[in-house]
Amino acid sequence: MSIPIVIEFKDEDGNTFKKTEYVKVKLSEQEEWETSAEISPLLIAILVIIAALISLFIIYSWKKR
Repeated sequence: MSIPIVIEFKDEDGNTFKKTEYVKVKLSEQEEWETSAEISPLLIAILVIIAALISLFIIYSWKKR
């Protein structure tokens, strides 16, 4: 599979140049990119633990008063 990359720029005189390059991507790398965009279960677990600790801290500080 190849992905087109468009490169467009202007020189000092204001002339526009445009070039299209095709980058070949292996299927396994493409699958890796798709899965890396998802949120991992470990990250979700860490966020839940942090939220629980913050909640416990707030509840504990309210009970002290």
